[in-house]
Amino acid sequence: MKRTLALILLLASALPAFADIDPIYPVRTVLRADPGLLRVTVEVNAPSWEVPPPERIPVERLRQLTGDYLRGHLLLSVDGRPLEPRVLGVRTVFPLWSGEAKSSYVIRLAYDLPPSGKVFSIESKIFREEWSEVEAKGVAVPTDLPREFWTLARWSPGPGGSTVLTMENPRRDIPWASLERSSLRRWGESAAAGIRGFFSVGGGAVLLIALLLFVPGPTPARSGAGAALILAIVGPFLPWGPSSAERVLWTAVVAAGLVSVVRRRSAFWLAAVLAGAPAAARLWIQEGRAYRGATEFRGLSWAAFAAGIAVLFVAALPIRSLVTAAYHRHFRHLTSEEFTRQSLFHRQVVSRLMAIAGLYWVLSPLWTTPK
Repeated sequence: MKRTLALILLLASALPAFADIDPIYPVRTVLRADPGLLRVTVEVNAPSWEVPPPERIPVERLRQLTGDYLRGHLLLSVDGRPLEPRVLGVRTVFPLWSGEAKSSYVIRLAYDLPPSGKVFSIESKIFREEWSEVEAKGVAVPTDLPREFWTLARWSPGPGGSTVLTMENPRRDIPWASLERSSLRRWGESAAAGIRGFFSVGGGAVLLIALLLFVPGPTPARSGAGAALILAIVGPFLPWGPSSAERVLWTAVVAAGLVSVVRRRSAFWLAAVLAGAPAAARLWIQEGRAYRGATEFRGLSWAAFAAGIAVLFVAALPIRSLVTAAYHRHFRHLTSEEFTRQSLFHRQVVSRLMAIAGLYWVLSPLWTTPK
C-alpha cells in the first residue's frame, strides 16, 4: 500500500499530466457482529470526504449527511435483505507528526441484525465518484497505476477475517457463521473498555500513582487494599451522583498527595484509599454505561470491564519495581544517606503537585460556576 501511495504522489507531483490526481487513502472498516446488532467503524480520509467537518455543523445535521452518504455507498445486507444504518457518532483524528492531508474521520454505525442468516454481504462504493471525476477530466491514467480507492473490511483478527473491496470488485459475501463474534472477543472488548475507562477518570489514575509512591508499610497496605476492594464493590450502589463522586475522588487525591509531607502517613494513605475506592468505582461504572450507550454494545460484560481496571492495579506492582530499579541505577553513584534524601525530595515534589492538582479541581467550582 505504501508503495502504491508513493507512486501516486510521485506521479501527481512530477508529471504535469497527472497534476490533478490527488491520493485518496484507502477506507478502513471494522465490523463487530453480536446477537441482534452489527456495529461498524468506518475510517475515511478527511480531505477527500465531502461531508463537512464535525466541528462546523450541528451534530444531528452531521449524522444525517453522513447517514445519507453511507446509505448509498456502504451497502450491507443479510440474505439479500438490506440493513439500515444508524450513525452513532463522528470524530476527527489527526495522526502525530502528520499534516491535515492525512487526517481522518472515524464514523461509528449500528445496524440491527436478524436472528439468523446464511450470507452477509458488503459492498463499498465510497469515493467512486471521486475517481470518476478524475477520469472525466480526460487525464490519461496509466494502466500500471492501480485504482487503489479500495475499502478494507475486517471482522475477525485471525486468518480469513478480512477482505479488500476494490473499484472493480466492490462486493463480498461472507458466511454468517464466520461473521458472528465469540464470547471471548466480547469479553476482550469489555476489558479494553475498562482500561480506557480507568484513564478517563483522571482522579483514578492520579490516585493509583499516589498509592504506588507512598505505600506506608505492609500492614496498612494489606488492610487498606482489602477494605478498598469491599468499598469499590459497594460504591456503585451508594446514593450519590457523578459530580459528588468526582469531588470525593479528588479530595482523596489531595489526601494521598499529603502522605509524604505529614507525620501520620498511614492515616492519610488509608483515608485516600477508603474514600477514593467507592468514588472511583462509581465513576468507572458511569464510564462503562456511557461506552455502552455511545457504541450500543449490548454484550458488555461488567465482570470483564472490572477485570480490565483490575489489570492496571496488578500490572502496577511490577511496573513500580522496574521504575524503582531504574531509579536506583540512575542514582547509583550516591551514598545511602544521599540516596535517601534524594528519593524523599522527589516524592515530596510529586506529592505536593498531586495535592495542588486535587485541590484545584475540588475548589474549581468556586470560580467556574456562575453565581
